[in-house]
Amino acid sequence: MKLLLRPGRRAPVPAAYGDAASAIVLYCDDLEAAMARLRAAGIEFSGTDGGASCPTFRDPDGNWFQLVDPMSH
Repeated sequence: MKLLLRPGRRAPVPAAYGDAASAIVLYCDDLEAAMARLRAAGIEFSGTDGGASCPTFRDPDGNWFQLVDPMSH
């Protein structure tokens, strides 16, 4: 599965995940493997939301994302 985001109007990008008006949560069944794949693609993680098992990151446009392994909660 691929997720594509269409370009929109530029808005102020919140500095923290918790301050974003919206975000996308991606469920995965192997958090470490998913993080490794994203890091290999150039993604830098920017903290967590809800503990160490919920890493957050932004795409190049500033949209916020969070990875979650639902089985670990």
